[in-house]
Amino acid sequence: MPTSKNSIETLLRDASALRFTTPDTAERASARTVASHAVERAVALRKLERASQSTGFRSMPLPQHLTRLARTAGVEKLLPPLPSNGHGIAPWIKLAHSIRSDIHHLQLWIRGWFLTLVTGDPVEGPLAAARSGGAHGNVPIPEDLGPEAFAARLAAVESAYPPGRKKELAAWLNS
Repeated sequence: MPTSKNSIETLLRDASALRFTTPDTAERASARTVASHAVERAVALRKLERASQSTGFRSMPLPQHLTRLARTAGVEKLLPPLPSNGHGIAPWIKLAHSIRSDIHHLQLWIRGWFLTLVTGDPVEGPLAAARSGGAHGNVPIPEDLGPEAFAARLAAVESAYPPGRKKELAAWLNS
């Protein structure tokens, strides 16, 4: 879905044109509804993008990050359903792309998400263990951890993944 100012203006112009060029029929009403939903979605995506730009990077899994942004922007309706067993991650990744998320940050959020599904723990447990060199701990990982530090902690945990898990992670990152 387009999010640029020009794209929103195009949607509004097209929606307005439908009012004058489409005969007054059920088809016109349907087209007007579709156009209206497209404009609403474009505006909501733009709000989400602005929230993302003002928030910056947070060291957390992708769904948690996007959910927090959506709440901040008041556009929770944009959020896709949470996937089960790793199936259905594409809509979340597509949403992150729609708001022009930094690709490096997006990969970190995906890796954090994968970690939570693999371990069944929130991201804090395995990362705290990697930081301390011990078993899963209760030491919280600050959300304002920089991308480089977050990547290093993820890498420490991922180095222990068996080959099959590493292939799964690679598939996620290539989604």
